[in-house]
Amino acid sequence: MRWIRAIKSILFFISAAVGLSLLMGLWSVYINPARWIVPSLFGMIYPYLFALNAALLVFASLYSRRFVVVHLLLLIIGLPLFNRFCLLYRVDDSSAPELYTSNSIKVMSFNVRGFNRYKWLDDPKIQEKIERLIKNSDPDVVCFQEFHTPGKNKTERIERLAARLELPFYIGQNDGYRKSLNGLAIFSRYPIRRIRAENFQQRQGGNGYVVADVKCKGSTIRVVNMHLESLRFEQPEYDYAENPGLEKEKLQTGGLGILKRFVRAAKLRGFQSEELVEIANQSDYPVILAGDANDYPVSFAYQTLTQSYKDAFVSNGRGIGNTYAGKLPFLRIDYLMCSEGLMASSYETWRKEKLSDHYPILATFNW
Repeated sequence: MRWIRAIKSILFFISAAVGLSLLMGLWSVYINPARWIVPSLFGMIYPYLFALNAALLVFASLYSRRFVVVHLLLLIIGLPLFNRFCLLYRVDDSSAPELYTSNSIKVMSFNVRGFNRYKWLDDPKIQEKIERLIKNSDPDVVCFQEFHTPGKNKTERIERLAARLELPFYIGQNDGYRKSLNGLAIFSRYPIRRIRAENFQQRQGGNGYVVADVKCKGSTIRVVNMHLESLRFEQPEYDYAENPGLEKEKLQTGGLGILKRFVRAAKLRGFQSEELVEIANQSDYPVILAGDANDYPVSFAYQTLTQSYKDAFVSNGRGIGNTYAGKLPFLRIDYLMCSEGLMASSYETWRKEKLSDHYPILATFNW
């Protein structure tokens, strides 16, 4: 019958399009977006492509055995990358567990969005709630992104915050600037020494990282708090994201702006991730990498970082790993990773209450 043939033809073209798109997503982790940006666009929607490919596998059984094989192969090949978004199986990080039982350190990473500095959330007690969350989680080290010290007497405010959190040692991205901590900050239960702080803008892009050594239980652990390049949306892009449309003016001011900012940021994060890998490779101590990468697990930046760091979520997480507190259910852009010499023995994403546009993540590392 004609309508059956028509349906089969439509499914054939859909299968072909989804299959090719999924392959582009798979390639995105190996292709630097500075050289070719297109695969990165498919990597961003990879979990949706993977789920659609799984659905098409069922439909393909109705019209083409060859496409059943194709979709099945794509699922098998793509499963490890989908596992970075939604944990279906854990990647064992304990090949020699006897080496990782004597000591541990618990680290939290949290982009606090300035403690609701610009009143994004209609709640005057956001900072109080964040402090209570940290106290209840009892971390040894907290890596803040978008940290902000409000008002006057900034030094006193920071000292009081450290006392309330019971994390008396702290350093920041700009310690000497107006005796304040802004941007990136690390608070620690143990003595801490600032090693290096860089703003990527000196070389390419914005944001930056802070490197510190933590003296913990007779050992030195190097902690790197990162914040990779943001999309830096302006109001037209935010408006379009909230209310997309195909009108010419909307597409020009909003849709095209989003695309340009995505391309720029993806290219810069590729360079920035390579710089962070150099830090791990040059360190004499085990390294914990924490922070907001502004990039998803199927990306060149993530793939570059995992050349030297092990993702705590993949080894000890569970379920969907999203860390962005927005409408995209698979968007995981905050990470806790470790180098050789450390093992992640636990991992948690705290989603019980929205306190920022990111969720805090917490992991315990053993050595």
